[in-house]
Amino acid sequence: MALDSSSTLAEVQAEYDDTVSYDSPPDVSLARRHLAAIRILRRRVPREGGLGAMNATYEGLAACEEAVVKFLGEQEYNAGRGVAWNYGSFGDA
Repeated sequence: MALDSSSTLAEVQAEYDDTVSYDSPPDVSLARRHLAAIRILRRRVPREGGLGAMNATYEGLAACEEAVVKFLGEQEYNAGRGVAWNYGSFGDA
């Protein structure tokens, strides 16, 4: 589901729940969707207190966002190293 500013809180929370397993197995697309849900939730969560039954705090969501950004950075780094060369077969003939 693509989230936007008109998404309801229930839709954003559902997207958060549906994409929370982005790292097992690693799934960049899921991680990006999870990041979008986190960012929308952070904009809607009061800095003091939490967000209802979800019990999410601004600081907790900030930590989740940091973890997803780190995961995405690691995945992009690993993707850049996608070609592994084996020089073992280039010996003298």
